[in-house]
Amino acid sequence: MKKKAFQTEEGFLIPADNRDETFQRILTAYGFNEQETANFIEYWSDYLKGVTDYLMYPMLTDGVDAAMPVSFSVNPDSITRIWFGFAHYDGSEIKKTEITPIERKGFTVVEWGGAVLD
Repeated sequence: MKKKAFQTEEGFLIPADNRDETFQRILTAYGFNEQETANFIEYWSDYLKGVTDYLMYPMLTDGVDAAMPVSFSVNPDSITRIWFGFAHYDGSEIKKTEITPIERKGFTVVEWGGAVLD
């Protein structure tokens, strides 16, 4: 994934002192299930160690598909791909992203990922 593929106009502040709780709140709002949320938090909380606050910019399915097309041997009934770009927070104002929850119906694929942008 190329860093320039991520939009950086809207996102979420991820404070170092309550990173896990903030991830939990955001991912729950998106509709991630318990396992997806736990896996995300385990990976990114460890990867983003330290006292640095981050901004987290979402890239939703259409953007992820454009950057990294995917195909399946069996077509899912619903696909949600959400990647997050992480950048060090510099204190500037951030426009909060409106969250549209994942729609799960039938055979559902949910993919999450991310990249550090700076």
